Amino acid sequence: MDKILEKAKELKKEINDIPEVKEYLRLKELVENNEELNEIRLKMKNLSRKSQEYLELEKAYLSHPLMVNYLYVKEEMIKVLGNIKEIIDL
Repeated sequence: MDKILEKAKELKKEINDIPEVKEYLRLKELVENNEELNEIRLKMKNLSRKSQEYLELEKAYLSHPLMVNYLYVKEEMIKVLGNIKEIIDL
């Protein structure tokens, strides 16, 4: 079992070294620490999802350049991880 855990740790390290994963983690941190996005998220939490103000804030949030990049890289990372999963499932 120790050998399997060691291999899992090695795999995690290798996955974290994949460019798409590195970029995703970098952008995730930027998104989480971006004041403008945090303010928008906070305002959205206090509104009904169907309200016009919520929808406008959501549009601004999702069209923010940082979020656009983050969501694109996230999709790319998911594809890479999906490929890895397929190999593991063989």
